[in-house]
Amino acid sequence: MADESLYRRVGATEFPFTAVDVDEAEQSIADKTQEVLLALFQSAITSELSGAFEMASIGTCLAGKPVVADTLSGLLTPQVMKQRKAVFPLLAVGWTGSADWSEHTLSIDKVTRKWTVDYVLGPLEVGASLKLEKILHRVGVLLQLCCRNRGHKSFRDGAILWGSDTDEPISTIWWDGHEAGPAHFATDAGETVYFALSGRITTTEIDSDIAAYPDLTGASFTGTLDSSEVAVEGETEHIPETI
Repeated sequence: MADESLYRRVGATEFPFTAVDVDEAEQSIADKTQEVLLALFQSAITSELSGAFEMASIGTCLAGKPVVADTLSGLLTPQVMKQRKAVFPLLAVGWTGSADWSEHTLSIDKVTRKWTVDYVLGPLEVGASLKLEKILHRVGVLLQLCCRNRGHKSFRDGAILWGSDTDEPISTIWWDGHEAGPAHFATDAGETVYFALSGRITTTEIDSDIAAYPDLTGASFTGTLDSSEVAVEGETEHIPETI
C-alpha cells in the first residue's frame, strides 16, 4: 500500500509503485531510462543521417525506408529476432541486467547499470552492404556525442537530459564503445548475417527522497527570553523542503 511506502527514488525507480504507473496501452512495466535513451537515439539518428541514408540506399532493399524504421525497447536476443517480425533498419536499447551498488555520499547510494544499443540495417547482399555498412560507425559516433552532450537538439527542444541540474532519472552516462559490421542475432539453418552496430553504455542513478507531504511554506512561533514576560514572535517566509 502507498501509505506504507518508503517514498524513495533511485533514478527512474520510485516507491510507491502502483498500478497507475503501469503503461495502460501496453499493460507492461516500463523502464523510463530505457525509454528516454531509445527515443533520444532515434531522434538523433533521424535528424542527422536521414539525407545520407536516403541517397546511399537507392537501388538496395532499404530504398525508400526511413533511417530508423523500427524500434525495440529491450534486448535484441535470438529469441526476440525469431518471434518478433522486425522491420529494418531497427534500433534497440536494452538493459543487460547488470546493476552494481556503491556509496555516492555518506548517506546516499547510487546504482551503475549497463546497457546495449543495437542498430541493425538487416541482412544485406554484397552490393548493398558495400554502399551502406560504413554508416554504422557514424551512428556510433553520433550516439557517443549525444551521451557527451547530454541530449540532442532534435529531442525535447535540445533539453539537457541528465545530470545534477535536471529532474531526469540518469545522473551520469558514458558510451563505452561499439563494434560495427557483420553480426548474428539468430541461429537458423541459413546462418543469416546481419549488418549492425552493437554499442555499450554505462549509466549511474542516484538515491533520493520523495516528498510524501505538501511543502511547508511558512510557520510562526512564540517564546520568551530569560523566563521574562516579554513575548517574542516571529514568522518564516519559507521553510526548505529538506532541512
